[in-house]
Amino acid sequence: MKGRFDAQYKDCAIDLEGNVVISFIVRSDKYAARQCAKDMYSERQKKPDKLVRVTLSNAVKPRSLSANAYFHVLASHIGERLNLGLDAVKKRLVLDYGALLKDENGGTVGIKLPCSVNVDEIYPYAKWFDTRVDNGVRFNCFMLFKRTHTLDSAEMSRLIRGTVAEAKDLGIQTETPEELNRILGAWTPSKEE
Repeated sequence: MKGRFDAQYKDCAIDLEGNVVISFIVRSDKYAARQCAKDMYSERQKKPDKLVRVTLSNAVKPRSLSANAYFHVLASHIGERLNLGLDAVKKRLVLDYGALLKDENGGTVGIKLPCSVNVDEIYPYAKWFDTRVDNGVRFNCFMLFKRTHTLDSAEMSRLIRGTVAEAKDLGIQTETPEELNRILGAWTPSKEE
């Protein structure tokens, strides 16, 4: 039994045995929640004392697909103006305005590769920060940045706003502030909902 969905905190109480009882509200139109509840009910009929793992985290709005498309359009125009390929422009913009990749504990994710290895063949959004020698072998160290399709709304907004500023500096037509706010505010549901 697995399920992942957004819920709203409702209440917390202590029962007569000192156990914490937490309740949440899940919108009735959430298929994943309904399916999870159904599976949990069936499982409890068979094994009433079986434990389940609960992980709580703050829900983050997914970024707008139109925002991602707008980023790619602007990156393409910047590439044309600078005579650079789209991938090179996207990489620079992500490294300048994107979000660092984090592990589940919030630590920055990085990699260390032998100097003979081209990091671009492994991961597109890696920023070099140091060269180290271990056991006589030279290594380049890189911080990794999130791919654009994994950015949340705040991270995508920062990337778009930085990209818009660069496009304007190059004389590229961009959306008006009102249109930009509409693009950044037009959220689409994530695939998990």
